[in-house]
Amino acid sequence: MAVDFWWDQLSLLLHMDGADGGTTFTDVKGHTVTVGGAVTTETTLPKFGTACGDFPGADADKLTLSTGNFPPANANFGSGNFTIEGWFKENNVTRQYMTMLEKDNGAYGVGSWSLLINRAASSDGLVAFYSRDFHATNHLLTSTVAYDDNAWHHVAVVRNWNQWLLWIDGALAGSETSTVTITDLSAALLVGNSVYTARGWTGTLDEWRITKGFARYTVPFTAPTTAFPGEADDGRVGPAGAAGVNIVGFDGPPGEDGTGVHPVTLPLPPATYDVTDQAQTRRLIEGAFRR
Repeated sequence: MAVDFWWDQLSLLLHMDGADGGTTFTDVKGHTVTVGGAVTTETTLPKFGTACGDFPGADADKLTLSTGNFPPANANFGSGNFTIEGWFKENNVTRQYMTMLEKDNGAYGVGSWSLLINRAASSDGLVAFYSRDFHATNHLLTSTVAYDDNAWHHVAVVRNWNQWLLWIDGALAGSETSTVTITDLSAALLVGNSVYTARGWTGTLDEWRITKGFARYTVPFTAPTTAFPGEADDGRVGPAGAAGVNIVGFDGPPGEDGTGVHPVTLPLPPATYDVTDQAQTRRLIEGAFRR
């Protein structure tokens, strides 16, 4: 079973699985998700798993992770690396600024950010990421190709130091260089809607996660072919290599946890190494990856 090497950096993971017409959405990281309006889980052709989230698009139709159970720090990115990603299918609806994910205090104050479609017109199909700290009105990232085609697309917003990247289906759709720091903001995280009226998502969403502190995608990649891993890397060492060397395998192309095995050579452990100490093993593995 695939595990997430960056589990400790994971702020949010919504598989959106469930029964048809269900109203329970579970964050694997344990935060309470409040369902608003007519949002349900829908079992007809989800991207992965048993279901996806069906969002009718009214102002009340949203998932909310309030500041009381989803600490604002989980989506306060500062100047650090992060990855926001998920799958969307937009029903070719004429509505500007249809929002997938948003953190906003209602006044578009510093620290506010949003990921949406139809940025320039009500039916242009352009995907964009906005950050108030970057600009008061202009987008930080945008695609130049429309994605309002009623088909599933993987989208990822990545910060890698001062490089900002918008990936769609594994291809680079937009980029920007900026040293901007995203101001800490105490505001709820909304999925499938906005604090502003007439911006509700009309369509389906599936497999959404936020990784704080790590840029998962820095080069073109194959979009995930399975649901995101739902458990932590336990630090266990993989198959033995040559004498005096351990080989660790983890799933994923460069910077991600998809398919393929990448060998990493570890130095000999210290004489005091306890093979049953998973925490110590994990530190050895992480140290090798940071070299």
